[in-house]
Amino acid sequence: MRIIIADDEELSLHALKRMVLATGSKDINLVGCARDGKELFELIVQKKPDIVITDISMPCMNGLEVIAKTIEMGFHTQFLITSAYADFDFARTAMRLGVSDFLPKPLSQAELCDAINSIAKADNAQTRIKHTYSCIIQAAMDYIDKHYQQSITLDCVAAHVFLSPAYFSASFKKETGVNYIDYLTSIRINAAKRLLNSLDCSISQIGERVGYKDPKQFRKQFIKSEGISPSEYRLHKKG
Repeated sequence: MRIIIADDEELSLHALKRMVLATGSKDINLVGCARDGKELFELIVQKKPDIVITDISMPCMNGLEVIAKTIEMGFHTQFLITSAYADFDFARTAMRLGVSDFLPKPLSQAELCDAINSIAKADNAQTRIKHTYSCIIQAAMDYIDKHYQQSITLDCVAAHVFLSPAYFSASFKKETGVNYIDYLTSIRINAAKRLLNSLDCSISQIGERVGYKDPKQFRKQFIKSEGISPSEYRLHKKG
């Protein structure tokens, strides 16, 4: 297995290097060390490693940004994240990106060996890639489900999962079978239908509650989706 390690702290990088080499496995080949995110990504492109062990917080690009760019390039690299920060938001985001493991510092030799061995025993690359895509898209869908009432653009959701808008858009359509705006619209219209059934708020108020600041836009989208206007839908349900 070809391995690259990265840490912006020189002592931490040397310690990590010693631990990787101390595994004594003939299957492990340390092919590069990086001190910042830009250098790490350049090494990934050049060396195409099987495993990258990297800190989250680094200059130029953080670890999560490097992971996202690597995914966009279509590489089969697996990532082990190390961090001194007890930040579960970072950990959750890392797992959404398909990271194999999140290892808190100070890292022990046993933990590192276990993590590397787990990757070595994992399924084939195509299965891992599919799982990674699924994790990313599920994270995006969860974000949309929680924030559809707000003005969330494709760019906003793509940034949440650390992907470029174009790559996210194509991946979302491939994984779900619908494009981003159609998915967002369906979430909003279904929420509006529930509110129309249960509340006596005005149509414009309901539209605003589900993310449409313009009542005309809400009416237009509702008719396009349901074939009738929101007021007609409400009357039909009450009748």
